[in-house]
Amino acid sequence: MHYDQDLEEAHYHFCLNDLVYHSKQVGIDRVIADLLHYYHSQAQVESFEKKLSNNEQLEDLPF
Repeated sequence: MHYDQDLEEAHYHFCLNDLVYHSKQVGIDRVIADLLHYYHSQAQVESFEKKLSNNEQLEDLPF
């Protein structure tokens, strides 16, 4: 099953039909968890990019 790749495409296209299809395959709980993880990861990336664009010290980053 190409669940992860298909779900990633669904994120980019915001395709409700894809999300419904995946929820039937793996369960809505898994889909919601993956969406939350994806958007949390995106927020971290955007925060990192913002820090870099502001020329903040790298040692201030949380990793």
